[in-house]
Amino acid sequence: MMSIHSEFRSPLSLRGLLARTGAAAAAFYKAYRGRRALCTLIEADERMLHDIGVTRDDVRWALDTRLPQDPSAYLRLRAVTRRAEERARARKAVADGAAASEDGQSAKTDACC
Repeated sequence: MMSIHSEFRSPLSLRGLLARTGAAAAAFYKAYRGRRALCTLIEADERMLHDIGVTRDDVRWALDTRLPQDPSAYLRLRAVTRRAEERARARKAVADGAAASEDGQSAKTDACC
């Protein structure tokens, strides 16, 4: 016969608690490592930061995140967003330049004949 207490102690709930605790500890450690890496990055010179695709303000912004969150993920997101915006501007500039040169070519052929 089972006792009342054995019905409430399920190994699944203990296993789930341990899994959640382990996952939280792993996330905390990952955020700590990312924060330490960004602390060394903040001391880098402007040229190195430019090569990476971030600014010093981006690094400071990422370090302002709360500790359970990984600041390197925020910095990566900021860098990818900036690169996408620069590519979009470059594509637009090329398209605008191509449209302007086509307009110039059609004006020359109209004036010629």
